[in-house]
Amino acid sequence: MGISLPQALAKASVEDFPEMITVDGSVLLAQEYGLARSVSVKDFPDRTGYESFVNHFHIPYEGTRASLDGLLARVAAIRKGLERYAAGRRFLIIVSISEKECTIRFHECRPPEAWLADSLEGYMDEAVAAISVGDAADR
Repeated sequence: MGISLPQALAKASVEDFPEMITVDGSVLLAQEYGLARSVSVKDFPDRTGYESFVNHFHIPYEGTRASLDGLLARVAAIRKGLERYAAGRRFLIIVSISEKECTIRFHECRPPEAWLADSLEGYMDEAVAAISVGDAADR
């Protein structure tokens, strides 16, 4: 669609950053945490699973450039928000796009914990992208 991912991810203003909070050491989207108060980290096999569950939301995807621009803007805002709110920590933003919907989620990187499969090629029903924030690529 003629979009440069690094350029698209660089476009985010402070006004677009989502509100983030820290709960028991986890960086969480404040709005999503409010919706998921009935779950706790004890309900998941690890903290990565908990964060991936809380820190996710769905947005419509129409297969158009405008729709892709919109979802990339949301990803950019999360990326910049994490860089600002939790500087010095490493995160992975996971974007999955199916025919009609996009899911965006993130978690802090904690080897050996992982939300994604080792190979993104194994996801057959959706396109999946993993975007490193901080030094995540080094771990």
